[in-house]
Amino acid sequence: MGFKCIDCDCPEDIKNDPQRDCKKRSYAYRYSDRGQNDWLLNNYNITLKEYRRMYAKQNKKCFICPELVDITFGKRAQSKNGACVDHCHETLKVRGILCKGCNTMVGAFEKAKKLGLIEKIKEYIDGLGNV
Repeated sequence: MGFKCIDCDCPEDIKNDPQRDCKKRSYAYRYSDRGQNDWLLNNYNITLKEYRRMYAKQNKKCFICPELVDITFGKRAQSKNGACVDHCHETLKVRGILCKGCNTMVGAFEKAKKLGLIEKIKEYIDGLGNV
């Protein structure tokens, strides 16, 4: 057996690395307010407080469509209406909280715009009624 977890002293084998956290502690940290705050700061440069304020300001809905979104960490990724932090990939500025569908749509729109395909997509969609 390897070392015990340095924080919770559980007997889980952590492969002889005393600095590595056990699964129990990692999960607890990840879903704690501190863990969520650290994740938001590292990925989007916003605090958990700012994230929750943004969510409340949007009335718990997607910024684009009227769907209610779930900001619960852990359930967010699995939830049909899980919240996504929308941000500009160039400036890294956070724009708002979106549902998964709108976040995907915004990403596709940005890609199409960058490639100059907006008019071609409009022509394609308008032409579908003629098939």
